[in-house]
Amino acid sequence: MYIKEIKERLQEIRNSVGDNEKAHMLEDDLMKDFIEYICELDIEHISEMAEEIMKSDELLSKINKDKAKQILHKEKKNEY
Repeated sequence: MYIKEIKERLQEIRNSVGDNEKAHMLEDDLMKDFIEYICELDIEHISEMAEEIMKSDELLSKINKDKAKQILHKEKKNEY
């Protein structure tokens, strides 16, 4: 991975701002690729750290699902 590639991919994200889903997907891909690149460098403990960082996506997904459930539950209570 080179800085030129990173800058090109950031420009692609900027160009996709009108499509939030696409921009978010491109951002996720860039982060994932960068973390994988760092892991390949074989720096002490870096791969373990990267694995932990990658768990943030799972965590945020769970948090967002839980919030959505809470909102739906509140809306259903208000219907009655």
